[in-house]
Amino acid sequence: MARRQTPLKMDPAMQLVTQWLDEQPQDMWLAFVLNTNHDIAVDALRWMIRSGRCDRAVALAMYWALGAGFYVQYADRSEVPAYAQLGFNLIKKIERLFLAGEFPASDLGYDPSRELLVYADVPVVSPVPAALKSPIPGRQIDLASLTAGWENGVPAFIWTELDARGSVRA
Repeated sequence: MARRQTPLKMDPAMQLVTQWLDEQPQDMWLAFVLNTNHDIAVDALRWMIRSGRCDRAVALAMYWALGAGFYVQYADRSEVPAYAQLGFNLIKKIERLFLAGEFPASDLGYDPSRELLVYADVPVVSPVPAALKSPIPGRQIDLASLTAGWENGVPAFIWTELDARGSVRA
């Protein structure tokens, strides 16, 4: 039985991004996750996780791109600074869904090995589960090709529209 979800409240600027993502293959989703400004695009990332289409490689890349290694210093949400709580919530949701096998497999791969070192000096209170430290074997994307011409982590045409709406600050 599918879990009933409350409607996602989203920054109107990110609706343009999610409309574009909705038409893209997982390769482009992975490119978006690896290239976007996660602070600005958190609504789009939440939409991706809730869509039911986000595959394991994209979810794992998002988990690490959101700074999973930073959050290991907190036992629970109440300890997380207010500015970081959306990221913490999304990381914990990804962690829970990933461990439950909720993200479909695909031919895409992702290796978090380099990400494991980013916050190596952060004291560990709540460790990252082993399954989220392991590489997902599969095809690698050509990030440079997929993101050629992008501006500030999104395709140029989206950035131009967001800028024209006054929705973003460079």
